[in-house]
Amino acid sequence: MRWKIRQFVFCEKSQTLSDAEVTIILEPLSVEVLAYFCRNPNAMISRDMLITEVWNSRIVSDNAVTRVITKLRKALADTPDSPRFIATFPKKGYKFVADVELLDQDTETQHPISTAISTTTSPKLIRATGVMPRLVGFGFGGLSLVVLSLAICGLLVWLSFSSHATFSTSPPLSISSIYRIDALTRGTDRELHPAVSPDGRYLTYSRFNADGMRLFLKDLETEETVEIGDQNGWSGPAAWSEDGKQLTYLNTTGDTCQYYLLSVAKLVITQRQLIHNCPKGSYGKIIFSHENHTLFYAETLGPPLPFSIFELNVNTGDVRRLPQPELVLGGNSQFDLHPTDNQLLISSPNHQQWLDVYSLDLTNDELRHLFELREYTCCAIWDHSGTRVVIQGEHPAQELISFNLHGKNKTALFQVPHSVSSPTRIPNSKDYAYVGGALNRDVYYYAFNDQASKIMIDSTMDDWLPIVSADEKKLAFISDRSGSEEIWLRQDGQAFERKLTSYKDGRHYFDMQWSPDAKFIAGMTINEIHLTNATSGNWRKLKIPQEELSGISWKDHQTISFSIKKAGQWQVKHYNILNDQLTSAPGEWQFVRHAINSRDSLWIDQNNTIFYGESHTPLELKPTRAFQNRRINLLKSGDFVFYTSTDSGVPQLMQFKVKTQKHIQLFTADTANGISVSDSGIYYSQLTNNYANIYRASGE
Repeated sequence: MRWKIRQFVFCEKSQTLSDAEVTIILEPLSVEVLAYFCRNPNAMISRDMLITEVWNSRIVSDNAVTRVITKLRKALADTPDSPRFIATFPKKGYKFVADVELLDQDTETQHPISTAISTTTSPKLIRATGVMPRLVGFGFGGLSLVVLSLAICGLLVWLSFSSHATFSTSPPLSISSIYRIDALTRGTDRELHPAVSPDGRYLTYSRFNADGMRLFLKDLETEETVEIGDQNGWSGPAAWSEDGKQLTYLNTTGDTCQYYLLSVAKLVITQRQLIHNCPKGSYGKIIFSHENHTLFYAETLGPPLPFSIFELNVNTGDVRRLPQPELVLGGNSQFDLHPTDNQLLISSPNHQQWLDVYSLDLTNDELRHLFELREYTCCAIWDHSGTRVVIQGEHPAQELISFNLHGKNKTALFQVPHSVSSPTRIPNSKDYAYVGGALNRDVYYYAFNDQASKIMIDSTMDDWLPIVSADEKKLAFISDRSGSEEIWLRQDGQAFERKLTSYKDGRHYFDMQWSPDAKFIAGMTINEIHLTNATSGNWRKLKIPQEELSGISWKDHQTISFSIKKAGQWQVKHYNILNDQLTSAPGEWQFVRHAINSRDSLWIDQNNTIFYGESHTPLELKPTRAFQNRRINLLKSGDFVFYTSTDSGVPQLMQFKVKTQKHIQLFTADTANGISVSDSGIYYSQLTNNYANIYRASGE
């Protein structure tokens, strides 16, 4: 709907607030709260009422409500002392005191509850809410992660709440039917691995938090919940037998990996049987076949080796490796059993890093390639009819998509304003369960002079991978606040950030780096490198093979350096952006992080030894995550090397003084989200909110 609020026009569909001069992109929760105010003008609205209506009664702090109200006031140029829009009544709540006029219902007339996201923006100046003070400190002139990837199987992004979903996507897709979206869990932890019993009565799921991962069984009618996994170690995922009398699940510790079989009667475990010992560090999925005595599971000899799919006969203990696609990257960890036939659906990466989808006929062991999906996504399953493939949408994955068995006739089952991952069928021939969640990272700045951190980029969305230009006048970062992952800029002297790019696709950057002259930003996806103009936002794709990439940096103003994996070994390559020529560096190096000052360049050889400078002087660091998420997660600036130490078990950002060989602990932080160092401080991204719930999509 579109509303007239004094001098502003507020559009729910495009998530914008406009006046004669500027258009502001609002964050999703700000949109929900402002829309609720517009529907209830001059009414006293308590915090509890807002939490019930906007947050759907989710457990949130008073501070979470206050932050959204503060962001709305900034967007409306309102003040709590002399309110023209939002008045605060202590101990009572809020009242929206501005005159409100409904202009039109736009395309939302057909679906009043729709919260579909539009990434279309006005040609006027665009800015985002969550305005921060100017950049403090800008020197102007001076668990094994395998279990998480299996648990989440995609990036969890921003979260809002809706009771119905009847949405369209961009580009437009046909909508197969109307789905009602309901939360099956509403805890404050990350709730993962949904599996609904054949009768639809019970749900198994895992709760993941800082203490580990625990497995629960919930009665969906009575809401009673019991823990069924082992207290010792991490438990989950789990799966049901077709008769609903048995459960199988994975339990792991630092030294063990085991699959168990449970006999269940309602919420009572009547028997627990160890059925398989997997290699240490092998965290894999397990499901039943159409016969209760046979199961399928994924297993690796241990990270970083890829996963393979096996069949286990519980009665005999026999194990066999199934025919399956070639092992690439993590291998074959994602599979699903046909709802009626003896077939597995296997989704796994190919050498070009795209997703290949296969069917395996278990009767005759015939493996058939169905289609290649050139999207950054994961985890295909059969639909209820067994004639189509269902998969979470392309990053940032806010919909559930259906294809025919040739990868054609793409159809959106539903689109929702939160992430969609790990979809499963609910055994009633129409409904699906999935994990919907929020990932919120903010950008911080640590000043060397006062040894303290301050928040720089603050929003309810995901802001991460900060990089500062060589002249320290521009800070670039990745954000999904516009509905897709884009590059945003904060410049010297500005009180707000602006969106640089308009990709509006499913790309996901693992790393990006400024050119030395600050004219370009090189961004690296899973198999591509994009060169983006830092002024216009225009971009082009480099002419390189679509292979596994990592470790991007600028060798000089016109040369990008990166590593590409060939025959299982990393090789350093150089790409000239003027003539598109690709050349190879000496084969002794796996990775290199070039710096403007060659004395600050870092090198990692084939034995994982770290060197610095033109003379390739060895570096002796404490145990470190030198390479993570396809990035070299250490850098050198002058006499100091910055890296993340894992010595204490908690990631600590360390400063190593090369001359004195002294290690100094700076603060607790994980450079997996990216760091960038200036003369006066460090820019980094820190996780501030990370939760997920289990949802049910009910077809009507």
